[in-house]
Amino acid sequence: MSRKNAKDKDREPVLEQEEVTVDATDGDEETLSDASSGETTEMIELSRHQRLQADFENYKRRSRTEMESMACYGKEQVMVDLLPVMDNFARALSHCSDNPEVATFRKGMEMIYRQLDEALRRHGLSPIEALGQPFDPQCHEAIMQVEADCPRDDNRVLDDLQTGYRLKEKVIRPSMVKVGTHSGTPDDENDEPK
Repeated sequence: MSRKNAKDKDREPVLEQEEVTVDATDGDEETLSDASSGETTEMIELSRHQRLQADFENYKRRSRTEMESMACYGKEQVMVDLLPVMDNFARALSHCSDNPEVATFRKGMEMIYRQLDEALRRHGLSPIEALGQPFDPQCHEAIMQVEADCPRDDNRVLDDLQTGYRLKEKVIRPSMVKVGTHSGTPDDENDEPK
């Protein structure tokens, strides 16, 4: 036991010497190499710790992105399923007569339609404005082309047959539209109002 204590006492000063006297050049090269290998090991451990920390941060960010993506995809599916309901409400309201007997029924349907529309808008759904806009294949689906009366209606949406919708920035249903084509003479282009 005393032998064990003597060994421990011998080791303690050596450790202190390694930490304090790294510059000592009295032939103790092993002390220098032990000190540098200790620093190298410490640097490796620090580097490993930093890599693990960075990997964990990347994992958290990937997980968060995947969760948001899954939530958005689920929301998109629900919105796509509700679009025919919105279309049918709009059709019913457009064909509802102004008959006084049906006025209260129409008013109730309008209120329900507005409430549904507002709820969907709060979740990022917005209609695509198509009428009078230049044709854009990213958000318009051309169902037919009709002859346009004036040159400024060339390649413009003349009628919106079915409203398209965006969920945030993504088009989830393009607008079905009629597109104007003008095949007039060059003289007709001079008649265009400026």
